[in-house]
Amino acid sequence: MKKIISLLVIFLSIQSVLAADGIKSIETDYTIMKVRVTKYKNTTKIIGSSYEGTVVCYDYDGKLQWKNELSGFMNNDIYCADIDNDGKDEVLAPNADGNLYCLDDDGKLLWKFKKNSAPILSATMVAKDKINYVVCGGYDKNIHYLTADGKLLKSIPSASYSVENKFKDHAINYLRTIQQKGKDILVALSAFNTNYDQGVLYYFNPLENKPYASDKMNGKGKGGSCPGTFAVNDLFPANTEIILGGNGLNQLGVSIASVEKLTNAKLDLKLKEKSDLGAVGYRLASAEAIPDANSFKYYVLFGNRMFLVSPDKNGEKIEIIESNYAFNDMCKDASTKKLILGSAQSGGSCIHVIDYTNNNWKKDFEKLNPPGKIAKILENTKDFSLKLRKFKAPNWENQKVAVKVLSSGLNREEIDALARINGKNPVIIEEVKKLYPHVENWDRSILDNKVSRETRDDRKKADLTSTEAFSLFKKGLDDSKSGIQYWQGHGRDVYFYSLSTVKKVIDYAGAKIVIPVFAELEQHDKDIEWTTENFIYPLASHLQGTNSFFSIRNKNLFWQSSVYTPAWKRLVSGEFANVFVSSMEESNSKTMDMSISGRMGLWAAGSMNQWGSRFTRDNACYDRLRQLSYQKVPNHALRMFVHQIASGATVVHNTSVNEDYQKVLWDMIAKGILYVPTREEIVSINPVHLSIIDPDSLYLEGNHVKDITIYDENFENENPMVIGRTTGVFAGAPVTDWDFSSYASGAKERRLEFLPTYSNGMVLTTPPTDKNSKRGLLENHLNPIYKNNVKEFFTDGRNYYSDANKTKKYRADEYYTTVKKAIEEGTKIMPLTVEGRVAWVAAQTAPTHLRLTLVDGGYVNPDDRMVTVNFHTAKVKKIVNLLTNEEVKFTAEKATITVPCGLFMFLDIELKEKL
Repeated sequence: MKKIISLLVIFLSIQSVLAADGIKSIETDYTIMKVRVTKYKNTTKIIGSSYEGTVVCYDYDGKLQWKNELSGFMNNDIYCADIDNDGKDEVLAPNADGNLYCLDDDGKLLWKFKKNSAPILSATMVAKDKINYVVCGGYDKNIHYLTADGKLLKSIPSASYSVENKFKDHAINYLRTIQQKGKDILVALSAFNTNYDQGVLYYFNPLENKPYASDKMNGKGKGGSCPGTFAVNDLFPANTEIILGGNGLNQLGVSIASVEKLTNAKLDLKLKEKSDLGAVGYRLASAEAIPDANSFKYYVLFGNRMFLVSPDKNGEKIEIIESNYAFNDMCKDASTKKLILGSAQSGGSCIHVIDYTNNNWKKDFEKLNPPGKIAKILENTKDFSLKLRKFKAPNWENQKVAVKVLSSGLNREEIDALARINGKNPVIIEEVKKLYPHVENWDRSILDNKVSRETRDDRKKADLTSTEAFSLFKKGLDDSKSGIQYWQGHGRDVYFYSLSTVKKVIDYAGAKIVIPVFAELEQHDKDIEWTTENFIYPLASHLQGTNSFFSIRNKNLFWQSSVYTPAWKRLVSGEFANVFVSSMEESNSKTMDMSISGRMGLWAAGSMNQWGSRFTRDNACYDRLRQLSYQKVPNHALRMFVHQIASGATVVHNTSVNEDYQKVLWDMIAKGILYVPTREEIVSINPVHLSIIDPDSLYLEGNHVKDITIYDENFENENPMVIGRTTGVFAGAPVTDWDFSSYASGAKERRLEFLPTYSNGMVLTTPPTDKNSKRGLLENHLNPIYKNNVKEFFTDGRNYYSDANKTKKYRADEYYTTVKKAIEEGTKIMPLTVEGRVAWVAAQTAPTHLRLTLVDGGYVNPDDRMVTVNFHTAKVKKIVNLLTNEEVKFTAEKATITVPCGLFMFLDIELKEKL
């Protein structure tokens, strides 16, 4: 925290526009995700596209020229070209809502085009015989030719020209125009999956149905190598290059394709050490060719580092310039010799302009501390931390549960300091040193299931004997104060350590905690049924009666879909309520708003007695084709943890990113300002709950978030889903009116809803009510206000049903109004609800006291948030801000409150009478 505070001293003197010798920062008040350059007669201006899809135009002096909010959904691309030949560029904005928007030079909408509901990924303009055509494409797997005024001329299905043997068609990842011999050429880059394959470059003469050439991109084709940025190097016309930036965990991949030679190769960065890439984390490379004497250099932005690479393999050594922040985008303005960067990924709101002809730009890049929202976030966090030192928990509050923190990044000195504040909370669960990536080499031939017997996680080294493995576990337990956590399995390979070895570890642990972690157990077939019955449940039985437990860290819709398939019936039943804890692998997911509903639902129903939360760097990714997950200030993680811990999450997986900044969370838990409720204390749950029965096969297929060749308009129209648009082709797309996320969580799109609003209270997805189950009745686990007040609806994810036996079926797009109305009416028994872009939770801490936690709901686009607290059954006597001890004004019906940018607010609401 000292490092952060020292930076803040600098930040406080920064104005809205920061001008250094080599860099100018333009404050926009938006989180700018994409930047481009537009020509306006003899000048150029900057175009930015915000997280919300607002398009802004600035001149280089930082003056706003215009803005257009468009649809409120994200733009997947921005392309500027003079479509009407008036000397001024128009702006093309392919949108996630399925529209292509065309704006004039003043930002006014000229026209829009929509073929279907599939998000459009890219657009360009191409000319033939002096006639301009607009071309666009995306997840509907077609190249669409439009007139200059937006009328459809023709569509070319990718299946009609694809050269891939493995795939019959592909999504259109990028469309761009290049010049060859004085004529326009259309270039299309294909994509099949967001996690592998480099795609193919197809070269078309304008309006022709077949490409005249294609170039399959080389590469390993594994582990997130798909191109996500596209730039053209035309500094030397006879040697045109296409520069593609790939994504990866700790691998910088840039491909250079020669247009004339139809060859391509990876850019050799000549890195000597892996450390040259910086800390591990998913990043997307952006690259541009910048003139350098009689040649050029590739400027490659990768996370928070800029790599300057000579094209000559025998050229000078690579130069690496490291900044304090990663940035959302980069483009070049050749006419002004500028590089333009999008906002800092930690919630920034600036456009940054680098003058690459100025020798000072490198040192300015290294010390860049953006003004605007980054400065505001850090200032607010500093102010909060200082006030937290004086906080004393109210005497009527009694923390009943402890938060177990896995892999916090804290050292022994910091762990001891937390214990001095509060010896019981948080509890730090440590990793076993020297274990990863080593696993036990045991004889799996005894396993009767072929998949279990033969599947291996190739990232692990099976080189430990049982004795060696146990010795490492024993040493970890001996060295830890509270316990250890480790990976027991990933995907189908849950057998990193044998059952006998793990049982010995559990027995040796005694009162200490051992947490085996299972990651990405998403399957719902006979093989996973064998795995659960022959390995997971026997181990669960051994864990019964100990302080140890599993953490099941699954992805996507697991906690609303796959968990209700046969393999997991014993988990859902409550037989192992003390053993199983739900957590998430949220990367690439589209349904974060629902994962919290599912995890809390199983906890509230009694299937589990704890639920968990997790942060890792790639949480901020909803589409690996556009991997922007390298936040250097993890404010988004801080707010997510605050909300989920305030909602009862007590097992926290934390990937350390910035220990100084994240320390405020551990202090909040230790000091008690972050109150951790039991399920009986929460009073912000809506009495309506949605019970999942026998998940429909189409619903289960919705877990395919990486496949992007599966869009079918007829299928979408014919199969309305209660929980839909969850696959990879709907990244960032609007949810339908009848979707659970729309009427329950308040989400409008499939993107990063880690901090959902749930303005009518948390609507749980749960197991069906069964008074004979080991878990008991839902209402018996909840606050007394819910007794005889809960209302149950049934769904298989596709349709609604009258009961758990599916006696009568109702269509999702018809019956949702009944469910929606019930949710709205359910607020009448609740003490209060909250309207506004915040995540919130209320807990009863004493008979006449409520704890209301409010969290800025912009996950990667934080802002000051004004909210309205509506009172229903609560008769309010007084509201106090627990951090400042200031009283909050209110009426009998409501209170209006502003939550600071990137922060949270903890309110004590004293009641005139008991609930």
